[in-house]
Amino acid sequence: DRDFKILYQNQIYKDMVGDHIGEYCYKAYQKRDNICDRCHLAMSFEDGEIHKEEQASVTDEGLVHYEITSSPLKDSAGRIVAGIEVVRDITKRKQIEEALRVSEESFRRVFEDGPLGMVMASPDYRILKANKTICRMLGFTEAELVGRALEEITCPEDSEKAGILLRQVLAGDIPLFRMEKRCVRKTGDILWTNLTTTALRSQNGDVDCMLCMVEDISDRKLAEQERERLVEELRDAMGKIKTLRGLLPMCAWCAKVRDDDGYWKKVETYIQEHSEASCTHGICPECLKKFDPETYEEYQKQQDEKYTKKQRKFRRVAVAEPFGQVYSLHIQESRDPVPNTVIIDVSDGGMGIHTDYPLQQNSLLTFDNGSEKKTGLVRWRKAAVAEGKSGFRVGIEFISN
Repeated sequence: DRDFKILYQNQIYKDMVGDHIGEYCYKAYQKRDNICDRCHLAMSFEDGEIHKEEQASVTDEGLVHYEITSSPLKDSAGRIVAGIEVVRDITKRKQIEEALRVSEESFRRVFEDGPLGMVMASPDYRILKANKTICRMLGFTEAELVGRALEEITCPEDSEKAGILLRQVLAGDIPLFRMEKRCVRKTGDILWTNLTTTALRSQNGDVDCMLCMVEDISDRKLAEQERERLVEELRDAMGKIKTLRGLLPMCAWCAKVRDDDGYWKKVETYIQEHSEASCTHGICPECLKKFDPETYEEYQKQQDEKYTKKQRKFRRVAVAEPFGQVYSLHIQESRDPVPNTVIIDVSDGGMGIHTDYPLQQNSLLTFDNGSEKKTGLVRWRKAAVAEGKSGFRVGIEFISN
């Protein structure tokens, strides 16, 4: 009533706050001794209008939110005699609103301060909002970007593909798309990016705007281009190497080689152009004999001397006991003994021995029997298998010192 005494409560309201019929509302609900400040029911009594107010109270189930709507109740003469309050539990709505507020705040922070460039665009492809990262990437201010068409910051080579995908997103054919796209900076330079675009829709499914997320992949693209360049250089080098492995078109008279362009080049020039090899020049023995016989004869003598020295592998073997017995020989260049050496026979011209050591033909040996030294040359060596023995029979010719 107009004294704020509770005349009636339905069961739902009793379940919400308890049965308080006959009590003053400010006493029952707010634990006060007089009416509340800015009481919505008092305002309805005063101006005859409907008023709404939201309140919250702590219950055993936690914080509960209410929406209270007050309206005046008039008699037949139009006089306000009482008031009606309609109370709704709006706790779930408040929870949803809070969750939405937190989500919007998180999105705002990600949009404004995130590492990815972000643009919000209208369904007609015009930029509505741009974050700091995309502005830094492209060199524009946000004011310079807002109102521009997305096509204005897209490389012409990528515009057609991006346009097709944008139309598919707006039509709902695909939820989003990703593509590598070249953007145009304010300076006109190209920026390689990885673009992800989706549509933000209202509850009825209409497109409110498009969200474009842009990642700078310029460094990766530069690395890929450098890798491709190195691979191409390697392929080119391998192609030149394969040319040398194939058939070379060579002149039978002057020995020049025809290259891929039809030019005849010297062999050394062709090799240097198609490989990393370089050439030096000398003269072969056949040409030397043909064009300079005297020098060839001197050269041949030097080669014969080198060949003789090479064939005579110098070995010095010391024999510490008299001839005719088993000895352990030692080659002076090696500390390893040569066991089981037997001198078979000795003459003024030479000697024969049996040994396990594989002495090479033309090896030069020195024998010492304690009283005299002799120098010998290995003339032949035969395996002793035919005699039922292991090792070798060796024939040695004595020569003068």
